Amino acid sequence: MTKITESAIEKFAIECLKKQGYQYIYAPSIAPDGIKILGIVR
Repeated sequence: MTKITESAIEKFAIECLKKQGYQYIYAPSIAPDGIKILGIVR
């Protein structure tokens, strides 16, 4: 039996939404008050 992981579900959902015209943006890139330093959001 194949195990379903959270990561697999997330990837599937992202691909489904992309096919519907949505754009994927990594969450720390859109943090409203985050300061991005070397890829780290504070």
